[in-house]
Parts: sequence; C-alpha cells; structure tokens
Amino acid sequence: MMLVACTPSALLANILMTFALPLWNLFGGYLIFRKAIPVWWRWYYWANRVFWTFYGVIASQFGGNGGSLSVPSGSPIAMKQFLDDNLGIRHDFLGYVILSHFGFMAVFVMMFGCSIKFLNFQKR
Repeated sequence: MMLVACTPSALLANILMTFALPLWNLFGGYLIFRKAIPVWWRWYYWANRVFWTFYGVIASQFGGNGGSLSVPSGSPIAMKQFLDDNLGIRHDFLGYVILSHFGFMAVFVMMFGCSIKFLNFQKR
C-alpha cells in the first residue's frame, strides 16, 4: 500500500512490487541461507523480518537438540554442529532474535504514529 501512495498509479505500484516481493522472499532464508548469500547482499538478509522469524523457529526447535544427524558421508554429526556449519544458525543467538522482533514492532509503531499525526488526508 505504501507504493501506491508513492507512485502515480496503482499499475506502476504493482509492477514495482513484482520485483520487490520475490527478492524479499528469496533472501528471507527460504531458498538461500546466509552463508550462501554474497557479502554485498547480506544487509538485505539482516533487514528482513521473515529471516528473523525463520531463524528463531529453526534455532528454538532444532538448535538445542543434542541428537546426532546421519549424513551421506557416513559419520553422524551433532544437530547443533550441522546447523552452525551449513546454515549459520546458532541456538545462543535467540536473544538477538527476540530483540529484533521487538525492534521491528517499535519501528512500525513509530511509523504508524507519525503517519497518523503528520499525514492527515481528511483535512479540507
């Protein structure tokens, strides 16, 4: 909806969203994990709210698991080690995940408050 307010037409906003949303989901951790993303794109990964949710779910559910995981090479490895080596997910990073969620909530509350205060379209 913000693009509709910033662009001259809804058609142009739809075209721009066609490019923005796939990138948002691509770097959210569904298809490309942090270790596979080039260094110059990691800012997009860290600024993505989907990434923080995805990271928190995996780290909280599997990061504390002390069990072993069988891999095709033959020797089993610990689940914690697999997540850290291949995906870059650590269980002790969960505090930062919680802080980031509260930070995103605070940013959106502030944006909403400023928008309601300064962007009043009902004046005549």
